[in-house]
Amino acid sequence: MRDMLRKCSAVWLLFTGFAVSTIFIVSGIGYYLISRDYQRFNTEALHFREEYIASQRQHIKQEVEQVVAYIQYNWAKAEERLRENLKDRTNEAFAIATNLYRVNQGRVNEQETRNIILEALRPIRFNHGLGYFATGLDGVEILSADRPELEGQSMLDSRDTHGAYVIRDMIELIRREGEGYYQYSWTKPNVQGKDFPKIAYVKYFSPFDGFIGTGEYLDDVEQDIQREVLERIGKIRFGKEGYVFVVSYDGVTLMKGAQSELIGKNNWDLTDPNGVKVIQEERRAAEKTEGDFIHYHWEKPSTKEISPKISFVQGFPQWRWMVGAGVYVDDIEPVIAAMETTAKRQMQKDIYRLGFALTVILAAALLIC
Repeated sequence: MRDMLRKCSAVWLLFTGFAVSTIFIVSGIGYYLISRDYQRFNTEALHFREEYIASQRQHIKQEVEQVVAYIQYNWAKAEERLRENLKDRTNEAFAIATNLYRVNQGRVNEQETRNIILEALRPIRFNHGLGYFATGLDGVEILSADRPELEGQSMLDSRDTHGAYVIRDMIELIRREGEGYYQYSWTKPNVQGKDFPKIAYVKYFSPFDGFIGTGEYLDDVEQDIQREVLERIGKIRFGKEGYVFVVSYDGVTLMKGAQSELIGKNNWDLTDPNGVKVIQEERRAAEKTEGDFIHYHWEKPSTKEISPKISFVQGFPQWRWMVGAGVYVDDIEPVIAAMETTAKRQMQKDIYRLGFALTVILAAALLIC
């Protein structure tokens, strides 16, 4: 009996030692596998975040550079567009005058025909209320749509703000080439000041022994182009919640497609929850020739919550515009959370497998004993 008890005691002691050793070994293997999976998750999550942020930075930079290139193109085309429009308008007036002269020639005297032509051209308005003018080669104003008090007066001594004899120069241009462009500075209807850059297109009209022409101000054309450009920028969307914003150098929001309520407001002193002066940071970035990235917190359009954001901002000094686009950094978090869930499931599977293996080993050892 004692031998049997001793034998059972020895067997049980052996089993206990084996079980304890096995548990330690399996636990060690389990700890290693779980640590490995956890470390792998952290490494992958960090790498994924870095790749995501890098790709998004590159994306928003490209978006902004494309928009700035578009603005540059339209700015460069402003004068060309103005010149084409002026030539077309002057040719229209010339065609109207020529047709009226042909129709009325022989029916009424020259003075009446002249008056018919002038009164036909006088009320025509286009582009911010501008109209036509006509001047004789003797320098006397025949038609001045926006300043009729000048009609009948000699304009030979009129100068622009830079001292150029405008009418004398136009007369010389007509005598030399018959038609053409002339650039000068002039007054603007209903606006104070005289130094407004203007381009005119003039064309000789023999019944007047003078020229018909029209002019327009460069800044008016630029304002028209700016409105068109901003309207197009406002429609740009990319990614999940990406949009392009435009702010003036002094802090007035000119376009913000996803938050139109900010347009027209000056947010120069706007501060995010961490004390970042957002618009002033944009100005700092815009001062750099190639633009720069800024980091701040901003309201996310979809959730109305304040979220961390990275934006790229580049300046367009000709119009004193700051052009930018941004990405919300926490947009990657749902993806990271899904990766974490997958990693946890893998850890659970490893634990279950090790637990099952441990149970089988112990059960087998117990049966053998």
